Amino acid sequence: MVTRSNGEQVKLVRWFVDRRKRRAGISIPEYNARFIFTDIGGSVVLIPDGRQIIEEGKEACVNVSRPVYRGMVRWAGSILHAERGGLDDE
Repeated sequence: MVTRSNGEQVKLVRWFVDRRKRRAGISIPEYNARFIFTDIGGSVVLIPDGRQIIEEGKEACVNVSRPVYRGMVRWAGSILHAERGGLDDE
């Protein structure tokens, strides 16, 4: 969970982890969106085309607030830098 500046709680869900490609996917079901991050030289960044809609045709929000984005980056970094057997969804 991350908290937006207005106090709203937003649930983040681990979508996938690909250690070979150094990618982590995080989804936000209530936004109908998912995001793919990678590690480049120790910095966690959103890949090109890393903002995706989960269910086409339904309302979606892929432009998230800074606090939500920062929360996703921190969590993606924790996932990508964790030892195997890594972190649970939280």
